[in-house]
Amino acid sequence: MRDIKKYTCALKKSIDKELSRKYGFGCVTYYSKGSHEDMDWTLFNKSANAICLAFEETEWQNISDFYDLRQRGIDIEKTMFASTNNINTHKGLIFLQLFLAYSYVYEKKWKDLENFIKTFASPLLKDYKTEFKAMFWDNNGLRDIRNYPLTGYKEIISITNYIYNKDISDTSLTLYLIANVDDTTTFHRSNLDTLRYVQNKASNIADIKDPDIYQDKLEELNNYYISNNISSGGIADLFTTIRTLEFLRKDFDGKNLSQKNK
Repeated sequence: MRDIKKYTCALKKSIDKELSRKYGFGCVTYYSKGSHEDMDWTLFNKSANAICLAFEETEWQNISDFYDLRQRGIDIEKTMFASTNNINTHKGLIFLQLFLAYSYVYEKKWKDLENFIKTFASPLLKDYKTEFKAMFWDNNGLRDIRNYPLTGYKEIISITNYIYNKDISDTSLTLYLIANVDDTTTFHRSNLDTLRYVQNKASNIADIKDPDIYQDKLEELNNYYISNNISSGGIADLFTTIRTLEFLRKDFDGKNLSQKNK
């Protein structure tokens, strides 16, 4: 099995990159609370440390199927809430990271990752018939967070492949995600028209060549999120997950420990 501490090290670095962004678009950063009066970067770091420790304390050898992993995810969520006085800082991130951490520990190769997770996570399909929130997103034609493991993280893997060994700035990656992802956090705090509005704005900003106009429009979009009390929290979780995979990309392709010891 691969060392989970290498995974949590990459996760911590990625959360730090998320918090280090100049523009949080309604999310907490080292420079702003964004649209969140009940949290700041110190709480985020406290939550991140609790989550990473819970990942490291997980008995991965005892997790054999989706239901085992879901239960462990519920336990880690409780750990997060206990560390934040019941404030939801990283619930979505825990969900996204669990499948990848499991795949990492169990020595899955990068080329096999998509098919493995797609098969492993297939029981999630039942949620769209039994879970109210899943049915809600499905009925509104939006891709909720379950879509990522159900598709084997296809989109996330594709983005990671594209940015790997390239100097893609955190702002550029964030803008791309805002423009192309249905952020259910933004939708939940506003409406579909607002979601489409910020997506269109982000897409247009990404095409601007003049650096001064580019910065002005970034500030404008960032301020729009805050003044309208909306957040790109789902985007932040994807950003962190993509950066985590970027840090670990070489490990997923490398020889595993059991092969080295043969």
